[in-house]
Amino acid sequence: MADQSYTFPTLEEIKKQCRIDNDDEDNLLNIYLKAAISRAQNYTNRIFYEDKIPEGAQSSAMLVEPDVKIAILLAVGYWYQQREDVANEQLYSIPLGFNTLLKSYRYIPI
Repeated sequence: MADQSYTFPTLEEIKKQCRIDNDDEDNLLNIYLKAAISRAQNYTNRIFYEDKIPEGAQSSAMLVEPDVKIAILLAVGYWYQQREDVANEQLYSIPLGFNTLLKSYRYIPI
């Protein structure tokens, strides 16, 4: 079995996740994507790469895994649907599945 490499979500994948069938909010979706990648990297204390880890990269560097990609899609979809906190019932700024999917990838330098 060949090594499978994964990429960050594409705009097309994000639109499917959010059930969007037009190009009206592409810029907003790209901003959400960048924020979700940043949030995932901050939470895991890692830098993600799509194709290969460059020579000389930090030991915490890793390739994008399927659950990392899903976590990013979850965050983008959530932020798209919940554009701002307006209800007292809203308890989370990011979906719970985001942290669950990324938890096993957390890098804690010793």
